Amino acid sequence: MKPRLTLVYPSYSKMLGTNKYYRYNVYAGLGNIPERPHIGLGYLSQYLLDKGYDHDFIDMNLLKSYSEFKKRTKRYAPDIIGLTMVTPGYLKGYKLIKRIKKDFPKSKIIVGGPHITLVLTKLFKDCPEIDVGFVSEAEQNLVDYLNQGCRPEKINGILYKKGKKVYFNPPVLEPDINKFHFPKYEKFDLPHYSGIGLYTSRGCPFRCIFCNVESYRRKAVRVRSAESVLAEIDYWYKKGQSLFPIEDDNFTFSRQRTIDLCNAIEKHRYPSIIFALGQGVRADKVDKRLLKKMYSVGFKYITIPAEAGNDKTLRSLRKGETIKQIEYAIKNACDLGFEVRVLFVVGAPGETWKDLEDSFKLAQKYPVMYCRFNNLMPIPGTALFDWVKQEKLFLRPPEKFLNSHDLDYTEPFYQTPEFSAAERKRAIIVSDQINQKLFYRYLARKLSILGPFKYPTAFMASRRFTQLFLIKYPYLYKTALLLRRKMA
Repeated sequence: MKPRLTLVYPSYSKMLGTNKYYRYNVYAGLGNIPERPHIGLGYLSQYLLDKGYDHDFIDMNLLKSYSEFKKRTKRYAPDIIGLTMVTPGYLKGYKLIKRIKKDFPKSKIIVGGPHITLVLTKLFKDCPEIDVGFVSEAEQNLVDYLNQGCRPEKINGILYKKGKKVYFNPPVLEPDINKFHFPKYEKFDLPHYSGIGLYTSRGCPFRCIFCNVESYRRKAVRVRSAESVLAEIDYWYKKGQSLFPIEDDNFTFSRQRTIDLCNAIEKHRYPSIIFALGQGVRADKVDKRLLKKMYSVGFKYITIPAEAGNDKTLRSLRKGETIKQIEYAIKNACDLGFEVRVLFVVGAPGETWKDLEDSFKLAQKYPVMYCRFNNLMPIPGTALFDWVKQEKLFLRPPEKFLNSHDLDYTEPFYQTPEFSAAERKRAIIVSDQINQKLFYRYLARKLSILGPFKYPTAFMASRRFTQLFLIKYPYLYKTALLLRRKMA
C-alpha cells in the first residue's frame, strides 16, 4: 500500500511577526490576500500525482491557528509529513517541526527547500525530529524515495541518518525540466489566492555576493521549451487568468528561447494578457529590440535589479554589469512603455554614503514606477556572509536577525567603518521618501485623463496612509491592484 503523504507550506511571516516600522510599498505583496501558491510545492505536488501518489497539501498561511492544522492532519492521518524550509525563520521552522513530531510521533518528517541545501548534515543536529532531508530539486528524488519504500540509501539528493551516523547522497539535477509537467494545483485551495505564477527556467550562473542560489543550480540554466510554457499559459488563460507573474531568476538568459516564446504568444493572440517580470532581468541580457518584442506580446511590468548607482559598488557586489548597461536597460524599458521597478541594495563592501547618493540619483533619473532599497542581508552560504563574519562586522548574531521581525530590511544587519549603522537606517527612510515621490509622479502621468484633478488624486493615492489603509481591506486591495493593472 502506498504511503499517505501531507505536504506543508509553513507560514514563516506569521511565525516571525512584523516590525513596528512599515516600509512604503506600492500595492504589492501586502494585505490579507496570499499573492500566489508556492510554485516549488506546486511542481512537487503535480509530479506526485503524475506518478500515482495521492496526497494532501496544507498552506499554513491560510489557517487561523495551529489547531486547524492539527485537526486536518489528524483527519488525513499521513504516514509522511513533508515541509519546505527557508533560512530566514529557520529556528521557528524547527520549533514547528518539533511540535508536529510531538503531535504525530508515528509520521516520518521529511524536509526540503533552500535551508536544507545550506546546512546539509548539520540538519539532524539542529533538529533531530527530522527523519530525511531533500537537497536541491526534489520532484524525482521524492518519488524515487517513495518507490523504494522510504529507504533512502540509493536515492540522489538526500540526507538521512542511521543510528548516530549521517549520510548525504549528492543531487543529480534533471537536465530536461520539460519532463516535470506544470502544476495545476489540484490539491491547493486556489480561490484563496490572487493568481498563479510561472517558472519558465531554473538556475542562475552568476556570482552576486549576496545571493545564495545553490552551487548545484549555478552549473547551468535549464529552460522549458516555448511549447511547454505556452501550454501552461493557455491552460490558465482559459480559466480566466490574464496576469502572469514570471518568477525565474533569469528569464531572458536564453535570448533565442525568449524570442521563441514571444513568437508563440504572438501567434495565439491572447487579448488583454499581461506578463510581469517581478523577479527581475539582468540589464546585460536585454536590448531595445528584445524589449520591444516582449512588450508587443504583453510583457508590461519589468523589474531591473540595478543594485547600485556606480561601477565601483557594482564591482564590489560582483554583479558583472556596468552602470552604462543598467541605465541603457532602464531607459529603453521606460521609452517603450514598460512599468519599471528598480531594485537597489544598501551597504555593499566599501560603499559610502556618497556612493549611495549615486543610487538615489539613478532611482530618480528615469520615469520609473517605483524603486526599492533594502539593507543587504548576509545569508549563510553567500560570499557576503563569509566576508561579514571574517571581518566581525555583525551588529547582531545571525541566528538573531534571521529569526526576527526585522526582515523588512529597515534595520541594518552589519556596519562598516565607512558606512555606519545609523547611516544605513537613514538610507532606508530616505529611499522610502524617494519611492513615494516616484509613485506620485507615475500616477500623475497615468491619470492625465483627469486634467488638473490628476495631481490631488495622485497625491492621495501615493500617500503612505493610503497604502496602509488599503491593505487592511481585501476588496479595496484587489480593486487597487486591478486599477493599477488597467493603467499599464
